[in-house]
Amino acid sequence: MDYNTTVSWVLYSIREIVGISSLRNQILESFLNQDIKKNIEFGRTFGSDSKKNDLQNYLEKNMKQNKNGKRFLIFSGINRPKYGETHYQGFIIDYEKKCLYIADPAYTLNGPGIYNPFLAQQQVIPLFKLHNYNTQFIITSHPCQTSTNDVFCQSWTLYLMIEFLNPIGNIITIPLSQTKRYNILLHFYKKISVQIPEFCLLFI
Repeated sequence: MDYNTTVSWVLYSIREIVGISSLRNQILESFLNQDIKKNIEFGRTFGSDSKKNDLQNYLEKNMKQNKNGKRFLIFSGINRPKYGETHYQGFIIDYEKKCLYIADPAYTLNGPGIYNPFLAQQQVIPLFKLHNYNTQFIITSHPCQTSTNDVFCQSWTLYLMIEFLNPIGNIITIPLSQTKRYNILLHFYKKISVQIPEFCLLFI
């Protein structure tokens, strides 16, 4: 197997692994500071094969009950296949402020970027507005994804949620240079591999 093929398979494997719900929650728990972590319920990741009603029922239940008494619920989801874009978005429910924060790695200061957050716009946001929640996209100095060659939305959503919550409401600095952005991801992956051994074991 040549070098380029090997690199492609490794990158593909990372993307797939970082989409696993249990691992995403492990990463979030490992990287968030203790003060914020104790107030978070780590929720589900809804894949492209999830039914529309699965997510809707899950959110309706949590908005009405919030059984665990936590301030935040974190969950993730991906655009449904009919939209033609498999783009991950992350969501943070703040029960105290009655606000939904959305992590969309392609989002710009002027609105949606190269990938459309259909899940947020067409399903999640309307539901929360029905329950009188404010909704806002997490603000970054530059979008994480500006090229269709960047297909790491699984990883970027985790990074954005972690940065936003440490501390809550943080405006996130993202470099303009794509090389510098990839260096952020590389550093992120290195930290994950050190702090979460299961991340590397999943490659075996």
